[in-house]
Amino acid sequence: MLELSIMSSLAQRDFNKIFVFSDPNDPIKKTFSDAVVIPREKGSLKLYGLDNIRDMHSCMKLAAEDCDYVLKKDSDILDCSNYAYRELENGSWDCYGTFPMARSNIIPENHFNGNAYFIKSDIVKRFPEKFPEGVAVWGLLDYPEDMVTSSICATLTGNTRIDGAAHYRDGRYLFDVFLSNVASKSKDEIKRYGFAHCRSNYKIMEYLILKIYDAA
Repeated sequence: MLELSIMSSLAQRDFNKIFVFSDPNDPIKKTFSDAVVIPREKGSLKLYGLDNIRDMHSCMKLAAEDCDYVLKKDSDILDCSNYAYRELENGSWDCYGTFPMARSNIIPENHFNGNAYFIKSDIVKRFPEKFPEGVAVWGLLDYPEDMVTSSICATLTGNTRIDGAAHYRDGRYLFDVFLSNVASKSKDEIKRYGFAHCRSNYKIMEYLILKIYDAA
């Protein structure tokens, strides 16, 4: 899935560099011609916990060198089109993402989904080593990465764009295969969206790759 995810990104954008950050609990054992693999010091099955997130932010700072934006993308995310990249170019936001998979009444303003989001490199470089007090509210949920990162970004900038998705305001940033039936639609309909969250299901990602790019 990681290989297909990287392939889809390169089909949509010319990146300065792609980093793959390898979890120490489940390390990546292969090399990639289009990406640099960097071992992480901390890790977990999912991106929860402050030590885990702090290590991830140090990885993002490494990725923030010599570029305008960092795109953090999970390995089960497929680029369907260049929609999000075009929108970012037109908007020049400091942070750009879509609404989390949660009830809107429990999500603070300017919080974005952790599956795929953009942060301006200058903002990433200002991430603090000591997390602000506002992060503590997410301890009840074991500090999910997207909520913690969004909270930190909110202390550094108000210039954040929360785009719509298939599950939120009929937007085009992302569709989630668990919450929508977009994957079964036509190739042109799927390519209206920026990203597809494949929910760690290789068969779905392979299906979409064949449908969108006509190649496995």
